[in-house]
Amino acid sequence: MGIRTKFNPIGALPFSSEDVAQVVCSSSNTWVLKTDGTLWYCGSPLPGTTGSQQTFTQQLTDVARFACSSSTIWAIKTDGTLWGRGSNNYGQQGDGTSQNVSTFTQRLTNVAQVACSDYTTWAIKTDGTLWGCGRGAYGQQGNGNNDSVFRFTQRLTDVAHIACSNDTTWALKTNGTLFGCGYNAYGQQGNGSNTDRVLTFTQQLTDVAQIACSTQTTWAIRTDGTLLGCGYGAYGQQGLGNTSSVYYFTQQLTNVAQIACSSIATWAIKTDGTLWGCGRGVFGQQGSGSTDDVLTFTQRLTNVAQIACSGQTTWAIKTDGTLWGCGNGNSGQQGGGSTDNVLIFTQRLTNVAQVACYLNTTWAIKTDGILFGCGYNFNGQQGNGNTSNVLTFTKKEF
Repeated sequence: MGIRTKFNPIGALPFSSEDVAQVVCSSSNTWVLKTDGTLWYCGSPLPGTTGSQQTFTQQLTDVARFACSSSTIWAIKTDGTLWGRGSNNYGQQGDGTSQNVSTFTQRLTNVAQVACSDYTTWAIKTDGTLWGCGRGAYGQQGNGNNDSVFRFTQRLTDVAHIACSNDTTWALKTNGTLFGCGYNAYGQQGNGSNTDRVLTFTQQLTDVAQIACSTQTTWAIRTDGTLLGCGYGAYGQQGLGNTSSVYYFTQQLTNVAQIACSSIATWAIKTDGTLWGCGRGVFGQQGSGSTDDVLTFTQRLTNVAQIACSGQTTWAIKTDGTLWGCGNGNSGQQGGGSTDNVLIFTQRLTNVAQVACYLNTTWAIKTDGILFGCGYNFNGQQGNGNTSNVLTFTKKEF
């Protein structure tokens, strides 16, 4: 696995200018990677600062890719070095202490991929070794106990991809075997039980091509396109027609190309571009025209290239670059000029290459690299110089 210097999630929609390459948001902040490798931030105070940052400010240069949570930020530079900043109460900064880190500090070398939650951090090196640190209360460090880990420690070899939530960790090996550890009260480890925690990385599946997880659900796409899920099902998010939790990985769909999930909703794009969803619908986030929960996977759209979801909103980019959304609009995050919920998928923008969302904020990068945002802004995370919510998609300046 090599270091990528640019990021374009939809190959059919290349950027036509050197501007924004990636955007990631959390409850209180927004991080942006520009195609020149500079990393920018706005939102709630970072460790070592006071007051919210209401306009985008540059933080690093020579960045190839990054990952963030609401309280931590990690960047891989183009030379493969890994740099971190943020909360450290569980050792998730990997420096051997529990002191918050107020400036970006180098931690590892030869890193190809990084993933993080608020409480844990994971890095895959270019040799395929997996390294982790942070909270271990549910065994999510995979080291055989429930202690926190304060320094980056090697866990597995031959790892191709990592996915994590605060309390669960999944590693996909280069041979397609899937290993998991951590919280399991709802069967989200897929081992047939609801034993509270799994303390060591344990193989659960083979022939896996893609993995996605929330704290309470886990999803895997096999190399033949079959979709398997396990975990919490109280809102129908397992897609099996009931509200029961699922304790074994169970096949749900075929011919699946992409999966996105929250703890309460699940979305799948099939290889023919059709979009299928199930789960919580109280805000209209199922796009069904009602606020009912949806207990089985149901087709919503066609010609879909990308999907993003939070627990309360859903966004789809079609192959023609149009952006469609539904769900909670209480902070303007639907971008339609009001705070009304949206019960059916509604078109908002054109020429969109990437979409990112959190519960109450939405971001879109257009094919020309220009960034647009809307939604909650209490901490200045819309980057427009104030703290007023933004009700329509608004172009951002740097």
